[in-house]
Amino acid sequence: MEDLLKSWGLFVPDIIQSMKDNDIDLEALPLLQEDDIKLLIPKIGLRRKFINRWQEREISGGVKSLFKHLKYYHHITSGTQTRIVCSQNGCTNTFSFTTSYQRHLLRVHEAENDVGGNNDNVVPQDIDMNENDIDMNENDNLLQPGEYHNGDVEDILETIALFIANMKASSVPFSFIQRVISEVELLIVAIVKHLQAGVNDLVREIDEKIFPDKAKCDTVLQEFVRLQMPFHNLKTQYQQDKYFEERGVLIKPSEIELGRSYVTQVDNTTGRIVQVQKPDTYQYIPLETLLKAHLEQPGMMKAILEKTASNNNDVLETLIM
Repeated sequence: MEDLLKSWGLFVPDIIQSMKDNDIDLEALPLLQEDDIKLLIPKIGLRRKFINRWQEREISGGVKSLFKHLKYYHHITSGTQTRIVCSQNGCTNTFSFTTSYQRHLLRVHEAENDVGGNNDNVVPQDIDMNENDIDMNENDNLLQPGEYHNGDVEDILETIALFIANMKASSVPFSFIQRVISEVELLIVAIVKHLQAGVNDLVREIDEKIFPDKAKCDTVLQEFVRLQMPFHNLKTQYQQDKYFEERGVLIKPSEIELGRSYVTQVDNTTGRIVQVQKPDTYQYIPLETLLKAHLEQPGMMKAILEKTASNNNDVLETLIM
């Protein structure tokens, strides 16, 4: 334990003594939760340094162990909408979905990961798990190298929807969003057509004796056609709102009429300028609806219920950690 703390630059007598008093050794260390660390290291500065080092530690056991660690220790699943940055050998690719990150690790960094590793060092033996938990809330069955996954196009559709949502959230004018969609679509279509041409030539050269399952080839070629319309049903404001509303992620604003004011306009019949009343309204997002949507995210309530208030009633920090 002392050697580990030295390597982390945290060879501090208070931390060492606290670990000894609570019988924390290298075997017990992976079982610590963040509220345990808070009790062990009350000083905020040292605790934050320890947690930072703890979160940066290497996860042994391969890709499957990594995703079990992300789920049970950081509550990151395929539904939490958390962006993950791959740090494998300096790789900085960013992923919005754990399924995409899994495929990236297995396909790009396959030689650097042991897929069939042991998970004992990551997931405690006594953790409360059931069959529904183990599936990573949709997909814990990792793709093996070379395995085909026919859901990639759907992942791309969700990624495109997230791309549009992020632009909307940054108060970008709608006209600019439409221009970006148009330009990006032209770029994607050009790339897909280039790849499609190469794949078509390759498929024609494949002998049935080498690759008898022609159905997979046909499926891949069909997906090229689908990918040539990446923003299909997401181009107009109505289509975007409908897409997000169907998935329960769009919270429509409520409207309150504050009063009425007079504006001038031309009477088409007489040609005279007249004053007419128009309502002055105020739009807002209901806080209750917003909080409800936030709390209903997969894994959110579980994360909250696992956290308890500290002795100092520092509830906010406890929940954020």
